[in-house]
Amino acid sequence: MQERDLQALVARAKALEDHFPLEISQFSLSGFPRPERARVVVLIIDARGVRDWLRPGDRLFRPHITLGRVRKGHVTVPHRAVKLQISLQPPALYESRGGTYRQITV
Repeated sequence: MQERDLQALVARAKALEDHFPLEISQFSLSGFPRPERARVVVLIIDARGVRDWLRPGDRLFRPHITLGRVRKGHVTVPHRAVKLQISLQPPALYESRGGTYRQITV
C-alpha cells in the first residue's frame, strides 16, 4: 500500500471517530462467500443507516463482524435475525503480515 493511500485511510478513520461509540442492535447470521457454502461465519449489520455511512465509496461492502473461519471445507449457515446489542468503539487500522497484526498509527 502506498503511503498516500495509507494516509487517506487514516484520515477517513479519524473522521468517523465522532460517530462512536456506536450502538447497533440489528444483525443477521450469515456466511461468506455464500451462506450455503460458507468458509467465514459472520454477523451482518442490518441497520440501513449504519450500512450507508460505513460504506467505503462505491465498492460493494457488507459491514459485518467475523465470528469464525472454517479451516477445511465449508459449512451451511442458516440466515436468521440475531437479537444482540453491541457498542462499537472508534475504528482502528491494522496491518496483517503472515498472521501477525500490527495497529497502524500515524
